[in-house]
Amino acid sequence: MEEQGIALLIVVSVLTVVGIMGVAFAFSMYLETQASRHFVSANQARYLAEGGVQHAWALLDEDRLGSRVDDETEDWSTVTRGSDADVDGDGTRESTWWPVRAVDGDVVGHYALRIIDENSKVNLNTAQASPSASGFEQINLTTLLEHADIRDARKVAEAIEAYRYGPDE
Repeated sequence: MEEQGIALLIVVSVLTVVGIMGVAFAFSMYLETQASRHFVSANQARYLAEGGVQHAWALLDEDRLGSRVDDETEDWSTVTRGSDADVDGDGTRESTWWPVRAVDGDVVGHYALRIIDENSKVNLNTAQASPSASGFEQINLTTLLEHADIRDARKVAEAIEAYRYGPDE
């Protein structure tokens, strides 16, 4: 009788160990599946972002073949405008979503882009109200304000300069 009781105890112990191993294996497979999904999602996001960068490069390459002077009516500026997405985080939606489709036509993702001409910006910290004639590439703030139809452009430029440098002491 004692041997039959021991056999039952051994069978129950083995089944318990096998059950614990089965649960551990199932949990491990669940974690592997989650890690695989995360890996796929991260790679899809990366390639979508790279696609957006390549799209912007293509627009800029097309523009490079055109005029040497940029303006806001060229494709690199107009094609990317829209009211779908806020790409620079300022709260204004200024771009459009571009869908990315699989071979079967299903949308697998989308991206938004905005190209801004940084050369058209003026650094007011270096602009001068009346730059010297010998100054290399100095920005004449008075002329800039006159072109923007600012009344009393000279006084405004001098006021900006005075504010920038502070009072003389």
